[in-house]
Amino acid sequence: MTTGKEVAQRLKTSLRVAAQQASDRGLLVSARWAAEQLAGVSISSEAVIDPRLIVEVASDPPWTSIKDDDDHERHHDTFLLAKSYYANQEYDRAAHVLQRVEHPAGVFLKLYSRFLAAEKRTSEEMPDPFSEKDRRIASASNSEFQAVQVELYERNDSSGLDGYLLYLYGLILSRQKQESQARDVLIESIKKAPLNWSAWLELSTFIQSPTDMNAILGLLPSCWVAKFLVVHLAGSLSLSDEGMPEIADEISTMFPTSDYALGLKASAEQHIGNWTAASHLFNTLLARSPYSLDFMDTYANCLWMLNDGPRLSALAHIAARVDKYSEKTSCIIANYYSMRGEHDKAILHFRRALKLNPDYVDVWTMLGHEQLEAKNPHAAIESFRRAVDMNPRDHRAWFGLGTAYELLKVNSYARHYYMRATHIRPTDARLWKSLGSVYEKLGDETSAIQCYRRAVNGSDEDIFAWHHLARLHSSTGSPELAIKCFQLVITTSTSDPQRYQLLQEEAALHLARHYRDNGNYQAAMKAIAEISSDEGRGLMKEIRRLMALQS
Repeated sequence: MTTGKEVAQRLKTSLRVAAQQASDRGLLVSARWAAEQLAGVSISSEAVIDPRLIVEVASDPPWTSIKDDDDHERHHDTFLLAKSYYANQEYDRAAHVLQRVEHPAGVFLKLYSRFLAAEKRTSEEMPDPFSEKDRRIASASNSEFQAVQVELYERNDSSGLDGYLLYLYGLILSRQKQESQARDVLIESIKKAPLNWSAWLELSTFIQSPTDMNAILGLLPSCWVAKFLVVHLAGSLSLSDEGMPEIADEISTMFPTSDYALGLKASAEQHIGNWTAASHLFNTLLARSPYSLDFMDTYANCLWMLNDGPRLSALAHIAARVDKYSEKTSCIIANYYSMRGEHDKAILHFRRALKLNPDYVDVWTMLGHEQLEAKNPHAAIESFRRAVDMNPRDHRAWFGLGTAYELLKVNSYARHYYMRATHIRPTDARLWKSLGSVYEKLGDETSAIQCYRRAVNGSDEDIFAWHHLARLHSSTGSPELAIKCFQLVITTSTSDPQRYQLLQEEAALHLARHYRDNGNYQAAMKAIAEISSDEGRGLMKEIRRLMALQS
């Protein structure tokens, strides 16, 4: 029988091999991820690791397997030289010196260097570096991409491709928008190299719904990395009802000292709206790894939601000390200015983040919201469109488009985009309230009622939605339903009573009139007992007069 210690050792061995392989091939994100999980395994992990989810990773062949001793030494020396060029971002130079190297790591580094060089030139030659459309067209027509693709195709015909070369092949197909082929190739890549996190991340871009995710996971080997993918997708796929915090707990228990696992756990809490719990976890992550910016942009969003200015200011200063010119630092500073209401400065820093990384999808969405705050809906529409082009699963960007068109009074467009947002996140009460508001403006009261009903189903404490339901039922000839909704407006508790005071006063006045008209003067007096407005005092006098006449 296999002991927990032996299972943990198998896990560490596979991660150690995967980290080395990814590092040799210049896959820095994958190498760091594997190394972090390797460092995250501890003695306490032994009792919770499921041996059925452990995958074995075959080591690369030794350099001595290349011809004779003289050749293998020369090839290895050349490979080390190429790695130094690659580390210095001299991609063409790295590819050039690797032309005759046939070791798997050398072949990958050569072709990947050519791919990165082509991507760099494509980015430099685009008329608009922010344009996703221009990038797609340039990538599809780039002859250098096609040359790498041809070599991969020929190698596949002659001797087959290993998991890493399949990943590169899938990456090129993805850039050329051959999505179906790219997805299939990436699945095969993961089957052969299951601990290449970069392949999982690229595959995640083709997952548009929980149904897609389950279908793709069914084609992949049973592996613990799948848990990381599920939590990684939690926010964009609205998987809050799928036990995300529990899966994140399993990961952090399996890798108790992994920063990445802790960051995922904090993100999972944030995705389901547990802002306070998420902020505590992010703060623990910051204390554990004070020189890392990983997940700190997400932490900034969390602090923004909590309206915690002092901690957000402190985080911005920390980020600036760690890496002043990082896109994540720019994003954190932008969130700080956004909280202060300095929208022009926030826009400036969000744009700075996008210059550093035009693929920073969340920033396009946040930029759009800042442009809305700055009363520039046309610019916001452009930003939100960039976001949904890159990530059609982002309900916030679809919601932003709806908001922008509602501000422009193009309500039919607003309805369309709000509907897209509700399809992605059907449990979000805020989205249903916005859609209901647009239906009201379009004169479709029946659809508006349905939307507000969905809103209160998602949040029973939503005074705003109950108030709109009350007014709509009143105007559509359903007075009994209207009365029930007005009663809920008054009796529903809230953490911010000042915010809803006017709505609750209006509901109380409506109830008082209803009770007055039905001769229930005691109930009418009780309904407006705490109303101090002129209208409330006038109604109270009238009811007292009627009570006096009755007696």
